[in-house]
Amino acid sequence: MWYKGAVEASFTRCCLCSVAILSASAAVLCARQLAVKTYTTADGLPSNSINRIVPDSHGLLWFCTDEGLSRYDGYGFVNFRAEQGLPSNIIRDLLETRGGQYWIATGHGIVRFYPSVSRSNQARDKNSRFEVYGMGEDE
Repeated sequence: MWYKGAVEASFTRCCLCSVAILSASAAVLCARQLAVKTYTTADGLPSNSINRIVPDSHGLLWFCTDEGLSRYDGYGFVNFRAEQGLPSNIIRDLLETRGGQYWIATGHGIVRFYPSVSRSNQARDKNSRFEVYGMGEDE
């Protein structure tokens, strides 16, 4: 009767696997569909063509476009363009370092970005948010 214990163990494993599969299936069936929202220039983006989307450590989303950089906070967009001091409206990428510094790859160089500069400081010096480190030309 040595096989009796083996049969019981096999039956127990089979039952546990069945319960696990049924639980996983129930979780999938009960999962809700997440809402997807499409944003365009009508919502405040500078362009409908996005080069890159970058989430940061503050919960913001940054959109790199050929018409500027855009920050989305869940409610609206704030756009940064050459008029605000960027060397180019062409934004290829944005990087937030572990230390919280922001770097932007533009069509005309690498830029250190200070997003927390107040509007009054920016009004006095349009380049106070942006420190350009390299110059180049897109071809």
